[in-house]
Amino acid sequence: MNEQTFRITNLTCSACAKLCTLLLKKLPGVSDVRIDEQTGKTSIYSSEPIDLYAASDLLSAKGYTLLPL
Repeated sequence: MNEQTFRITNLTCSACAKLCTLLLKKLPGVSDVRIDEQTGKTSIYSSEPIDLYAASDLLSAKGYTLLPL
């Protein structure tokens, strides 16, 4: 199991965190996503490292930004 940690910006509520979770779970190999809505800290668990460009594109299309920690 691979864990990668990031920060998502522009999270304003639990619905934002839920949407980001659903989007990130669409990435190949992703088994779990945990987001702290207060800080934006996001842990992505997957069978292999995720494609950061794909993850960033998914989120930016909805107004969020994925940043490294």
